Amino acid sequence: MVMNTKRNVAGLAMVAVVLVAAALTPSVANAQAMQGKFNLPCTTYWANAVLPAGSYTFTIRHTSEKANIIEVRGAGRVRHMSLPILGKAADKSWLMLAESNGVAVARSLYITELGRTFRLPESKQTKELLAKSQPLSIELTKINVAADE
Repeated sequence: MVMNTKRNVAGLAMVAVVLVAAALTPSVANAQAMQGKFNLPCTTYWANAVLPAGSYTFTIRHTSEKANIIEVRGAGRVRHMSLPILGKAADKSWLMLAESNGVAVARSLYITELGRTFRLPESKQTKELLAKSQPLSIELTKINVAADE
């Protein structure tokens, strides 16, 4: 009887360890990277980087529920951590730019497949650029983003 009790306790302990490990391990879906592409219509400030107009690809790697790594590659390159923000669901993925005088600032990125909007980091330079523009001259432009799973 004592032997059976020890086996039962050991078995329960093993099940508990497996359940805790499963809860702490990110799921396979979250571990995968999301990739996609977009075209910038003009020179665009993206955090501390200046990206010339042209075609770009991006990768979003899930790091936690609160942060993701976004890497953009093309004629220019930038990599940063972004925090998801609450936003409305949309049918298509998009990149929001604030444009003024032929120059744009990347503001947010929405990915339909993830159901997340990412606020892109602002640098001191981008804040100054937007502050110097006339409020009425800033246009918000949504650029379509194609995501490849």
